[in-house]
Amino acid sequence: MLSEAGSSLDRNGERQPGLYFSKYESSFYTEYGLTDRLTLVLQLAGQRVSQDNNGITDTAEGLAASRAGLQARLLSFGRWTSSVQIAGVIPGGGENVADRPLGDGANGVELRALVGRSVGSNGFLDLQLGRTWRADEYPAETRLDATLGWRIRENYLVMAQSFYTVADADIVRNGREYRQHKVQFSAGRNFGRGRLMVGAFTTLSGRNAIDETGLVASWWRSF
Repeated sequence: MLSEAGSSLDRNGERQPGLYFSKYESSFYTEYGLTDRLTLVLQLAGQRVSQDNNGITDTAEGLAASRAGLQARLLSFGRWTSSVQIAGVIPGGGENVADRPLGDGANGVELRALVGRSVGSNGFLDLQLGRTWRADEYPAETRLDATLGWRIRENYLVMAQSFYTVADADIVRNGREYRQHKVQFSAGRNFGRGRLMVGAFTTLSGRNAIDETGLVASWWRSF
């Protein structure tokens, strides 16, 4: 993933100049079924991040916050299926906590509820609601992710995604609240048991957030 920003969103959600941000990120995500209902999940992300905010520079290179946990399938009814996930969050040297300096953060735990269903014969809908709590009085975060996918031909997939994040006020450090809403559109093609996906994303709105836009490329592989 490559992303950049030339402005930020202030406390009123207005875009302000004076910030330059760039990020190169390579991430790894895997799920491994331990049983019919229990799945191991692991997410790692390596970053090279640079931010200049009105002459104040912050840079980092290395791991960002990583997650490891378990997902349990709960109920399936008709076209719907539901599951719950719990994961430990381990900070790294890159981005860890929203609206904080790079490398700032603490260990935490994330609880996530997932609901999905098939749409027609070629589509799917995935909804996820997550809440992350961290040690050392870092603000908790709530995430709402939505994905709508459609197979336009046997080997081709298009997706529209929405990522909404809101954090509690950081009372201990700066007293600010954080909010960011990003949307992403991508398309991909199957190659054997793998799939190549490419796409782009942008920030629609936010508060005390970076006005981020970028490109993504990913390789999905079943095993």
